[in-house]
Amino acid sequence: MNFAVISFAILLTAHLSHSSPGFLKRQRRAVSGIVLDKRNYDTHGVSSSGYQMRDYLNSINGEDKIILVSTQDDATHYWHPAKAALIKLGVTEPILKPFRGSFAFVGYAGVNKPSWIAQEQRARGQGPSVIHLRIPLQQIPPEPRMNIFVRSEGCSDPGRTGCGRAFITVNRQGYSLHSRGVNVVVFSAEGVFLQTRAFDTHSLRSAGFSATDYINGLSGERIVLIAFQDEASVYGGRVIGAMQRLGMTRPITFGARTSFALIGYAGSYKPSWITQAHAPRGLGPSMVTASIEPGAVIKASAFDTRVDASAGINLANYLNGLVGDYIVLVAVQDEGSKHIGPAVAALRTKGAKGSVVPEDRGSFAFAGYARVNKPSWVTQAMRPSAKGPSEIRIKVPLILPPYENIGCYKDTGNRAIPTLEGKDPILDGGYQARINAIHKCYEAAKRRGYRIFALQDSGWCASSSTAEFTYDKYGTYDACASDGEGGPLANQVYFIRGEPMYLCCLVHQQVFFLNFLFFY
Repeated sequence: MNFAVISFAILLTAHLSHSSPGFLKRQRRAVSGIVLDKRNYDTHGVSSSGYQMRDYLNSINGEDKIILVSTQDDATHYWHPAKAALIKLGVTEPILKPFRGSFAFVGYAGVNKPSWIAQEQRARGQGPSVIHLRIPLQQIPPEPRMNIFVRSEGCSDPGRTGCGRAFITVNRQGYSLHSRGVNVVVFSAEGVFLQTRAFDTHSLRSAGFSATDYINGLSGERIVLIAFQDEASVYGGRVIGAMQRLGMTRPITFGARTSFALIGYAGSYKPSWITQAHAPRGLGPSMVTASIEPGAVIKASAFDTRVDASAGINLANYLNGLVGDYIVLVAVQDEGSKHIGPAVAALRTKGAKGSVVPEDRGSFAFAGYARVNKPSWVTQAMRPSAKGPSEIRIKVPLILPPYENIGCYKDTGNRAIPTLEGKDPILDGGYQARINAIHKCYEAAKRRGYRIFALQDSGWCASSSTAEFTYDKYGTYDACASDGEGGPLANQVYFIRGEPMYLCCLVHQQVFFLNFLFFY
């Protein structure tokens, strides 16, 4: 009998479309999707194969190469020499622990790793490991508004396409992989498309674990769009719990060929545009829409406060005209001190402190905010001539929470604020095990038109129409936990804002010239 065992296959490409035994390596340019190379290594049967694979992986470099890796049959005997090389491409440990387990990986040769890097592995008998994703080969600048449409079709729904499809569009551009099961599309808070994934939770037991792990791994400023296609329930039950992190609320209809659509958010604060729809078999499709304004540059301007005597006045007038949710970024280039004086007061209204005026050829960087109440990220840096540059690195959350933490206050058996427990279905289960407890308490209070709400003892929710007059009746306290959910007889109190504000920017400016960027 003649046979061959190929353990590692490596494919360098932009799309995971190749299936071959073992480790297949193929190179594809990340800007064009052209396949550059493919290799395989029998790390089950050939003792030198791990070293050969290591040398090959270490030879791959540059910021434009995508690497796809998969195993077939067994790859555990001789792969270890290549461990560091795999980690360099973005693999995370543990790697290939079980005999005849499955392993799949999508990595990147550049130093700065993109968000779409993906890894799947399953123990023997629990696979296969499948990665189904779409990678943006070129980054498209975000538009000032995201018009989102998500449609989920079950196979028994009227008006369906084929046996049902998942449609996920943003500004009329489709992003769904149209795969049976759970389809997920992720955007940054700035409106930049990051990746698309799909998990066949109807056919593959491992897909339920993979989808859950993937959704639970989404964090920070991420807009997450989800649609079921055809049938997703066989192995998809555990996904429901994961989606609660994104703002999904129970109860939902979940069963054979049900439809489900969600526009969610992975950040700790849940914006008002989160929405969902679901329907039993044959009563779909389920559709949701949202219109979101991500952070965007409104205008960039320059004022020559070294040469132009009127530049300081013009700058002051410009800054004073900015009212509302504007982030203001300022950088001085070369020399800007001579005529900046008239603008000092205007800069201070945006949060600048101190003299503001750098010395001759000094450097100055500033990140400010146009509203009266300044957030904690407002900051500045200034250095004298030849001592710079002045540099600011900050991350501003896209979405300000619709509520504000106003402190920790003592409570007694004679409650400062009456409880809402048992009065609203959104306050589900035991309060100490409640997911997104702060946001759910906020929603329960908001529905009743209340302005103050509080959490106590890791999730217990309280609010009333008179809470703003009684929340501090026993004085301040220091027993609230750092998670924002209060403590034993300790109320973490929140004030509900009139309107949520959407803000975003990332500042990394090396400063030389008086330049201005305005964000909303």
